[in-house]
Amino acid sequence: MISENKTISPKKRIYAGIIGGLIGGLTMEIPMVILAMMMGMPIDSFPFLLGLLFGSKPESASVVGMVTHLLVGMAIGAIFGIIVGSSKKLAINGFKKGVGLGIIPGMIVMVIIGLPILFVFIPPVMTKMMFMMNPQITEQIVMQQMQGVQMLMLIGTFVGHIIYGVTLGTIFIGVVKKGEKIEERVQ
Repeated sequence: MISENKTISPKKRIYAGIIGGLIGGLTMEIPMVILAMMMGMPIDSFPFLLGLLFGSKPESASVVGMVTHLLVGMAIGAIFGIIVGSSKKLAINGFKKGVGLGIIPGMIVMVIIGLPILFVFIPPVMTKMMFMMNPQITEQIVMQQMQGVQMLMLIGTFVGHIIYGVTLGTIFIGVVKKGEKIEERVQ
């Protein structure tokens, strides 16, 4: 448990948040890969769609999408580190509180960023991708397939953001505790 009387520097909180956000962004890809496989799509479909959404060429879309996703995860982690360290009430002093507070930004980001991307921006890009994969497909079939996968995509988004939040909170507390132990040894 982190000592209540110890103050963790803003730099360390930001660092712990960035590491938690990076690892959280990576771990939330697991349900996205499973979801893509369930839908019969390539495993890099989510980063590919994000890359296309940001105007990348198909050849580099997966890398652009993944890097963008991880940078957003790291930025959210940094903000998380600043916020939880700015208030005694929000100070994370154990695993349970870390996980609980970590889930909050995961859900906020899902509502503010994830759902609009999922329901507004991804469908036209996904439609374009489906036509690229099968030029003979009809628009009616594409629309039926899109409607059929929307619930799966929503569940995947929800699970992914929960995983992000749990990972963010867990890694944050782990990095902070490790830093505290190192400081104790040095003193």
